[in-house]
Amino acid sequence: MFAARLILGVLGLHCRRRCFCAVATESAVAHHPPPHATTTSSLAALLGSGRNDRVVDEWERLSEPPRAAFPLALVAYSRLNRSDMLLSTFERLRDLVMGLPEGERVHLQDFTETFRKLRGQPRHTLLLWENLRATSPTLSPSMPMWEFAITAYCNANQVDKALNCFLELQSLVPSVLMADVCQNIFAQLMRACDRSNQPLRALALLSDLQARGFEPDAANCNELLMISLKLGDRARTQNLLLRLRAMVPASEDKKICTYSTLMRYYCEQGDTARVLQLFDSIVDSGHEVPLEAANSALIACAHTGQLETANKIFRLLKTRGPEPNQRSFNAVLRTHMIRAKNPDYAFEVLEQLQSEGLVPNAVTYDILLHTCASLNSPEHSFRVLSLMKARKIAPTAHTYSSLIKQCSRAKLLSKALEIFDEACRTRVANSATYNSILHACATNGELSRALNLFATMRSSSTAPPVDSMTFETIVDGCVAAKDFDKAFLFLAEMQEAGLPPAPQKFAYLIDECGKHGHLDAAEALLANGFRHYPAASGVLCSHMMGAYARNGDFQRASQLFSWIVNHSNSNSNSNSTPPSRKAVREYFRAMIASGRRAVVRQAIGQFMALAQPTHDWSHEVYIHAMRCCTMFDLVPQARALI
Repeated sequence: MFAARLILGVLGLHCRRRCFCAVATESAVAHHPPPHATTTSSLAALLGSGRNDRVVDEWERLSEPPRAAFPLALVAYSRLNRSDMLLSTFERLRDLVMGLPEGERVHLQDFTETFRKLRGQPRHTLLLWENLRATSPTLSPSMPMWEFAITAYCNANQVDKALNCFLELQSLVPSVLMADVCQNIFAQLMRACDRSNQPLRALALLSDLQARGFEPDAANCNELLMISLKLGDRARTQNLLLRLRAMVPASEDKKICTYSTLMRYYCEQGDTARVLQLFDSIVDSGHEVPLEAANSALIACAHTGQLETANKIFRLLKTRGPEPNQRSFNAVLRTHMIRAKNPDYAFEVLEQLQSEGLVPNAVTYDILLHTCASLNSPEHSFRVLSLMKARKIAPTAHTYSSLIKQCSRAKLLSKALEIFDEACRTRVANSATYNSILHACATNGELSRALNLFATMRSSSTAPPVDSMTFETIVDGCVAAKDFDKAFLFLAEMQEAGLPPAPQKFAYLIDECGKHGHLDAAEALLANGFRHYPAASGVLCSHMMGAYARNGDFQRASQLFSWIVNHSNSNSNSNSTPPSRKAVREYFRAMIASGRRAVVRQAIGQFMALAQPTHDWSHEVYIHAMRCCTMFDLVPQARALI
C-alpha cells in the first residue's frame, strides 16, 4: 500500500513538473517571439518611420530573410529609387514562392502584399508586374494584383496597356467574380482615358461592358457625366442626369455628387460664375454642402483671386460643415497668395490658417514656394524648406526643383548644388530635379559641370533616365556657351535616341546660329526640322529668313522665298491653310531692313511672278508688299499689286 502511494506521488510530481514546463515554454514563446517575427516587426517599424536606408542595411545583413519581410524591403528599395536591387529582390521572392507546394502559393499573399505597398509607385509596380508575367507565365495572379497593375498603368498614363490588361482579366475571370472589382477598375480606366484626351475610348469601353451586363454605379455615372460634358454630348448628358436622379431619392437630389461633378467640370473650364452659381443652389436647398463641391468653389475662387468669396465659403464650412480638409485650406491659401505683395504676408496667412486648423502638407509648402519664387525671394524659400523639415514633411522632387530654379535665377549656384546633393541623398531626385541643376550650371557659366552631371545620368543606374527635356537643357547650355559643335552633337544623339526636339527648339537654334553667323548650320537645322515637323515649315522658314536678314544674305533669302511660294502654290488646292504666310511677311520685313531699293524691287517682282492670283494669300502679306513699294517709291509695282 505504501509502495503504491509512493509510485502515484512520484507520477503526480512528474506530471505537475511536465505541465509546469509546458506552461513555462508557452509563456516564453509568448514573450519571446521567433526571430523571423522580430525581424519583420523591426523592419516594419523602421519603414513606418521613413528610415529606408536602415531598412535596406538591416535587410542586406540577413542571410535567410523571412518571406514576410520581402515586401518591406521592396518598398524601401522603391522609395530609394534603387530599381536594380528592387528587381533582384523581387526575383528572389518569386523563386521562393515558386518553390513552395501548390497549395501554399495559391493566393500569392506575398506578391499581393508587395503590390499593395507599392500602390504609390506605378513605375516600380509595373516593373515587377511585367517581370512576373514574363518570367512566370504559368503563375495566376490574384484579383487584387490585377487591380493594382491596371491602376498602375492608368496612373502612368499607359492607357493601351491598361485596357489590354483589363481585357485579359475579363477573359480569365467569370463575370460573376468581376462584378465587385469592375466598378473600381472602370473608374480608373475612365479617368486615364480622360487624362490622355481619349474620352471616346472610355465610352467604347462602357458599351462593351454594358453588352456583358455591366451597369455603372452612381460614382461612375458622375465620371461619365464629366466626359459627356467635355464632349458636348447633350443627349448622353441628359440621359446620365436622369439616371442619376433615379438612383437616389428625390429629396436627396441636390445632395449627391452630381452637383459636385458639374462644379468640377466648370472649374476645369475656368467658368467660375457657373461654379459659384451651382454652389449657391446647393446652399439654398438647405442640404449639407458636399465637401468636394465646396473645394471646387474654393479652387475656382483661387483661379480668379476672389478672396472675399473664398473667405465666405470657408466660413460657411466652419459653421455649417462639413469640416474643411487640407484641400480646402490650401485653396484658401492659394487665393491669398494671388494678392501677396511681399513674402512676409504669405507666412502671416499660413500662421492664421494654422490657428484655424490647417495641418500643412507638401502641397501647402509648394504653394508658399511658388509665391516666394514669383516674388524673387530665395531666402524666404529657404525658410519654407526649414519649416518643412521642422514638421518632418519630406521635401518632394518638385520642392527641390523649385528651389534649384530660384537659386539659378539669383545666381546662387553653390546653394543650388547643395540642394541638389540633398535631393540625391534623400533619393527623391527625379528627371525634373536633374534638368533643373543642369540648367542652373549651364546658365551660370559651368558647362563642364553640367556635362559631367549629364554623363552621370547616362551611366548611373540610380539616376533617372535621360529624357527629351534633359537633352534640350544640355543643348541650350552648349549654345549659351557658344559651343555649337557640342550642341549639334547632342542634338544628333537626341534624334538617334528617338527624341526629336520640339519645333520651338529648332526655331530657337536657328535664331542662335543666325546671331553668330552660322548660316550653314542653320540651314541644316531647317532641313532637319522639315523632316520631323512638315506642318511647322512656315514657322521655321520665318526664323531662317530672320537669320539671313541679320547676316545681310539677301540672295539666300530670295532663294528660300522662291521655294516658299512654289511650295504654297502646290498646296493651294488643298483644304489645309498654307503654313508659309509668316515666312513671307518675314521676307518683306527683311527686304525693308536691307534699305536697298534694287533688292526690294527684285523681291516685289519675284512675289508677283510666283504668287498665283487664285492663291489664298492673307491681306497682311499684300499690306507688307505695298509697304515695301511705298517706302521705296515703287509706283508701278504698287499699281500692279492693287
